[in-house]
Amino acid sequence: MREVLGIIRQLAEVGSTKAKSEIIKKHLPGNELFQKVVKYALDQDKSYNVTELVNTDGKIISPSTSVEQVFGYLDYLVAKRGATAIEIMHLSRLCTSVPGAEEIVTKIIQKDLKCGCGAKAFNAVIPGLVFEVPYQRFSGFKEFDKIDFENDTVVAQIKMDGMFSYLMPDGSFLSRNGSRYSLGGVIERDKEWISQLGSNLIWMGELLVRGTGGSYLPRKTSNGIINSFISGDGNPMWINRVEYVTWGYITHEDFRRGYSDTTYEEMLNSLNGVKVNSGKIFLSKTDFVRDKDEAFVFYKNCRTRKEEGAMIKVINKLKWKSESSGSKFGVKLKPVAEAEFEIVDAYYGDKKGKYANYLGGIVVKSCDDKILTKLGGGFSDDDRFLGVDWWEKLVGRVVTAQFTGITTDKTSRETYCLDHGRFVELRNDKDCADSYEYCLGVVNNG
Repeated sequence: MREVLGIIRQLAEVGSTKAKSEIIKKHLPGNELFQKVVKYALDQDKSYNVTELVNTDGKIISPSTSVEQVFGYLDYLVAKRGATAIEIMHLSRLCTSVPGAEEIVTKIIQKDLKCGCGAKAFNAVIPGLVFEVPYQRFSGFKEFDKIDFENDTVVAQIKMDGMFSYLMPDGSFLSRNGSRYSLGGVIERDKEWISQLGSNLIWMGELLVRGTGGSYLPRKTSNGIINSFISGDGNPMWINRVEYVTWGYITHEDFRRGYSDTTYEEMLNSLNGVKVNSGKIFLSKTDFVRDKDEAFVFYKNCRTRKEEGAMIKVINKLKWKSESSGSKFGVKLKPVAEAEFEIVDAYYGDKKGKYANYLGGIVVKSCDDKILTKLGGGFSDDDRFLGVDWWEKLVGRVVTAQFTGITTDKTSRETYCLDHGRFVELRNDKDCADSYEYCLGVVNNG
C-alpha cells in the first residue's frame, strides 16, 4: 500500500498532463495493486456507503491483516445499501492494521485519488481498466437544416445552463468526469420520485441554483455554489435553492454499455403520468414543433427569457448513445459558440499594462490538438491576481471558452485559432476537451 501511495503522491506533485501520463505508463502496467486501487477508487459502479474512516485509537484487527482482507471488506460494503457504525469502525480498524491503507482507502471511499487524474488517464495506458462515464453529445447548427420536419417527430426543450449530472438510483449525483457526490440529502430525500418508474434508472439533467429573485443563477455562479457543497464548505443558505431539471432517463444496463435501443419518443411516452416535479426535481417542458419557423420561435422565446438556448430533438430517431461527435438527431441552438478546451500554458500580461506581473491569459487546445489558441479575455481581476504560477499548476485542466469563429493560425498551417475567444470558467465537472469538428459544428448556430 505504501508503494502505491507513493506513486499517487508523485502524480499529485506534477502539473502537466504529459508528466502524469509518463508516471502512469511507468508504474501501472504489471502493478496489480496499483491497478486495483485505481479501479476501486474510480469505477462508478462501486459505492461504499462510507464517506470517511473513524478514529480507532490505534486499535487494529490483527497484525497479520492483509491487503486482500481490506479489499474484501470494501466488496462487502458495495453489496450493502448502507454501512452501520460498527461496519465503519471495522473497516477503519482493518485500515489501521495495514501500513498506508488509511490514506489509500480514504481516497477510495471518497471516489477521488486527489492526484489530478481521472479514469481517462489510466484507461489510456490500460484500456478498459476503469469504467468511464458515458455522455451523449448533440450537434451544432449545421445539422439543423437537415431535419425533416415533414416526416419526423420533432420537439424543442429549453437548454438549461447548469451543471450536467446523472441522478443515480441511490439519490447521489455523477458528473461527466466521474465524480460521485451528494448534496446534503436535499435532492436525495426525493427517492420515491427517482424510483417511480423503476429502481435501476439513471436520470439525465442539470443541477441549477435558484436565486432570491426567482430565476436561476448564471452557470458560473450556480456551479460555484454547487462545487462548494461538493467540497464540503457550502453556505447552508443556498442548499435549499438547488434544483434538478431532467429530460429523461436510461437504464443502468444501457448506461454501462454506452447506448440504448429505445428511442427518445418511447422514453417520453413512458413519462406519461409521472409527477412533473417533486419540489426539487423537475421534468423539462417539451413542446412539439412542426417546422423550422416554430423551432426558431421557441429558441427566440428562450433567449427573451434569458435562457441559454434550445435543444431540438428528432424523437422518433434519437437514441441515447455515448459518442465523441454530436448526434445528428439532436441539435443545440445557442447565441454564441461555446466549447471546452484543455489548458496547456499561462502567460503574463502586457509589460506596460495593469497586469504586467499577473495573468495575461492562458493557452488552450482542443482534444485532437487541431485548435491551439490564446484566451486573454473573460478573466476577472481576482482571476488575474492569482498569478501565472497558480494558473500554470492547472495545466491539463478543462475550461469553457466562448468564441465567434475558427480561423487558420497565421503562424502555422497545422492548427487553428478561435476568433474572439474568451475564458468563461474553469470546469471542475469535466476532464475532457472538445474536438475541432465539434467546435466547428457549434460556430454560428445562433
